[in-house]
Amino acid sequence: MVWVILLFYLVAGLWTLLGFGLIYSGRVPINPAQKAFLARLTVFDQLTTAFLGSVNIAAAVLLFRLRKAAVVLFCAVLALNLVLTAHAMAESNRFEALSRGGSLGMALGLSITIAVVAYAIRLQRLQILY
Repeated sequence: MVWVILLFYLVAGLWTLLGFGLIYSGRVPINPAQKAFLARLTVFDQLTTAFLGSVNIAAAVLLFRLRKAAVVLFCAVLALNLVLTAHAMAESNRFEALSRGGSLGMALGLSITIAVVAYAIRLQRLQILY
């Protein structure tokens, strides 16, 4: 299972980078609400997105290596992601910018992260992580 988690986070991270690259280069068309949303992103927003992605990958690598630190990183990323998402939704037109698929993707992503956190905690309780 740790292989699957590692591959998921590696693919998701690379997919996100590719997606942003294609959007910012103009190769992927986006609707006006999405354009407005991206135009309002601050340097802080972009840095936190990159930071969360990097920490997710680091946590997945640590989990693959069966390290206890993976639990701490995954929990921290989940908490920070929830706080930043709530803040972004309160401060912007994020609901307009997200299509139905985007909202579903966001919910699925949070669900996967919660499941991975639960799995990592279970491995820690079983003393599989060191």
